[in-house]
Formats: sequence, structure tokens, C-alpha cells
Amino acid sequence: MWIGTKKISKDDIEEVKGWADDHSLYCSKIWRVDFHFDHYDGEVNCFYVRDLRLSGREKLRYAHLAELEKIIQEKYGRRCGLGIIYEEVPMEEE
Repeated sequence: MWIGTKKISKDDIEEVKGWADDHSLYCSKIWRVDFHFDHYDGEVNCFYVRDLRLSGREKLRYAHLAELEKIIQEKYGRRCGLGIIYEEVPMEEE
């Protein structure tokens, strides 16, 4: 898998998984959200985390992931994204 001129290796994916795990622990204490690393999609150059949607917890938002996305983009380039997979699409707030 490639991003620009850099190939994304299994080791790179494991490194991002570690960052996501650390960031998830941090976020769970501050914002009461729960997520974990899901996968990397080379076709769209995007790492994905999955919102676990645990009862009584907040829904995951991109604002929660800003620091993690910054770290990923510093290493793999600005064209590399970070996406959220929801078990069910959250209802829009009024």
C-alpha cells in the first residue's frame, strides 16, 4: 500500500494501531468516548477507527481525533486521512 512515494507496511499499520490505542485511552478519560483502530484502506489512503458506541458513553466525533490525525499526517502526509466507522449512523442533533 502506498501513500505518495511511501509504502505503508504492516509495521506502519501496527504503529498507527498503537497510537490509536493510546489516544483512545486518553479520550476515554476526558470525553467518555470509546473506539479502537479498525483498519487501513490503501485505495483511499485512510486509517479507520471504529466507534464502539457503548451505552452511557458519548459518540465519537472528529474533534476527538484531531491530535491523532495530526500525528498520522505528520508521518504519512496530509493526503492520508483518518475516518470513523459507526456501528449505526448517529442521528443528527437538532
